[in-house]
Amino acid sequence: MKTELAQYIRQLEKNYDGHPWYGDSLLHKLEQIRPKEAFATPVPGAHSVAQLTAHILIWRRMLVEKLKGHAEFKIKLNSVEDWPAQQTLQEKGWENLLAELADNHRELLELLSAESDELLERKFDDKHPFRHLLEGIIQHDAYHIGQIGLLQARLKARLPEPEKLPNSNMRDIAQMLRESVEAARPRLEALSGKVASIKLRPEKWSVKEIIGHLVDSAANNHQRFVRAQLGATDLQPYRYAQDHWVGLQQYQSADWHSLLSLWYYYNVHLAGLIATLQPEFLENELDVWEEPATLRFVAEDYVRHLNHHLDQIFNIAYPTQGYGR
Repeated sequence: MKTELAQYIRQLEKNYDGHPWYGDSLLHKLEQIRPKEAFATPVPGAHSVAQLTAHILIWRRMLVEKLKGHAEFKIKLNSVEDWPAQQTLQEKGWENLLAELADNHRELLELLSAESDELLERKFDDKHPFRHLLEGIIQHDAYHIGQIGLLQARLKARLPEPEKLPNSNMRDIAQMLRESVEAARPRLEALSGKVASIKLRPEKWSVKEIIGHLVDSAANNHQRFVRAQLGATDLQPYRYAQDHWVGLQQYQSADWHSLLSLWYYYNVHLAGLIATLQPEFLENELDVWEEPATLRFVAEDYVRHLNHHLDQIFNIAYPTQGYGR
């Protein structure tokens, strides 16, 4: 019998090319990545999509080798085998890396399909049963698939400077916003309320407070987007004292997942609004900050600001890893 093992097999299939509960599968995401993007590092100091893919592959290869009975096969954490260098992967090529991943997946399913539920309690080393390794690989896949999604969003959301976007399409800007919040959402949801409340220094915002600030940013820019289309140009009344807003609303003691839902759905709404900003108002100069800015710039800058704080959040939540492991 392999009733229980079949559940693990299905989860591996969902992670790779199925429909996992958390969103797009690994293959779906990787098929959207162009070779040049695969080796890009939109977050300084972080791993590339190619490195994350190779890292996923080596740990899946660990499972294959153990299923074949190769007890001596080991991976040293944070070694060049665990995290191959960019140059090594570039020499191999993106298409070859994807082909290796596909071959590994086929071999993994073939080996598991030949086993029964007895495998789950069989030890692959001196201490641990295969159940432990299977669960670890499935969770490892999901974690790094989320990171690939975040990098994918960063690649798409890296806007040129404003002067280089004189004819930017508001639907494109709206799509960038959607992709950023959709990519960040599962990783933010994975944080506990305790982690989201961590303050690196007393005067610094926690993750909760940063998300609260992004809610405030959404609320104030909502006013700007609507009022500017009603002909208003003096938007100085809709400036806000950020620290006071965060403090008065006590985001630090808010329910984490309720706050996160508010942030997510508010931005879904704003993406729809940005997509339909009326063209005749886009170049109107607005008195919104110290210097005048067009409605187009305000919309573009809203996305930049959100992505800046998402980077900040993940540096707090994963201080030594950023978008890496």
